[in-house]
Amino acid sequence: MGHKQLNREKREIIERLLVKQHSIQDIAKIIGYSPSGIYQEIRRNSVYQGGGLVYRHDAAQRKTAHRRRRPGKTYKPDEVAAYVAEKLKLYWSPEQIEGRLKIDFPERPNWRISFKTIYRWIDRAKQHTSPLGTKARYTKYLRFKRQSKAAPKEPKVPLFVCSDALRSQARI
Repeated sequence: MGHKQLNREKREIIERLLVKQHSIQDIAKIIGYSPSGIYQEIRRNSVYQGGGLVYRHDAAQRKTAHRRRRPGKTYKPDEVAAYVAEKLKLYWSPEQIEGRLKIDFPERPNWRISFKTIYRWIDRAKQHTSPLGTKARYTKYLRFKRQSKAAPKEPKVPLFVCSDALRSQARI
């Protein structure tokens, strides 16, 4: 069925069918959505009314519109990447850069990036997909190497077996 967003008309249909006591599976078949999508819509957008949760299409539409207005990932301009690259070349840590961005540019909230994002940019620079560019190797500017997520391998210990033990096992 794919991912489709519900509009006002579909929400009205859901409300009417719920009032008529239709099951979620029936509603999903009627409007052509997956039952899990209908269930999620009802769960996320129901409102308290008369002591219980009730699905109202107009309230659901308002809640959805409000969620869409919230800022998600904001666009990071090229100037931010240039600023980060400049500070990395001065041997600043990503944590220092993150803090300094807040101080130097308080009027630009879309310039706020976390130190984890800067580390991701550095890692992606190796793969030539970073906003920092591909010409410089930024890992050399870091004071400490970033630890990998994989657990360190334990050193292999050579196993010495006594030849007498091998002979006794061979007899058995």
